[in-house]
Amino acid sequence: MNHIDNEIYNIFDGAVVRRRKSIVFPAVLLAVGIVSLVVGNGASSEDLSFGLMLCGGVLALSGLVTLIVRVAGHQYQPYYTPAGEVMQRREVYFAYENLEYLRSAVASGRHPEACGIPSVDSSNVMLVCYEAPRCGILVCQVLTYVPHEYRPASEIAVIRK
Repeated sequence: MNHIDNEIYNIFDGAVVRRRKSIVFPAVLLAVGIVSLVVGNGASSEDLSFGLMLCGGVLALSGLVTLIVRVAGHQYQPYYTPAGEVMQRREVYFAYENLEYLRSAVASGRHPEACGIPSVDSSNVMLVCYEAPRCGILVCQVLTYVPHEYRPASEIAVIRK
């Protein structure tokens, strides 16, 4: 069995593609931080100057780090091209006793929460869902925890709402 995070791009024959996360927000954050630093440096009041420079430094540093991570790192997300929307990843945890119910629900094309299987806060059974909300596409897989990683416990299922 293949892991859903790797196979999501192959399920719909090219309809789901990797897309880099936007760099607009970190760039704006960096620019606002730099402007705040410059304005704070020229402020007449000592308290205002300190506040603007402190705020500007935090904003500029946050924007710079986020920008570097998004440009140099592997910040990709699945994008569903027919609907033109980013697929949202969600993790839901269930009790281990419900593993067979989860497998059968996913195999039959139903979401386990819709079947009445209660979720828990943390467990060694996880349901990973990628959803394109506007078009009603939901791709799910049950994973079980084996020391140091989650491994697939079911095939990947496409659920249409």
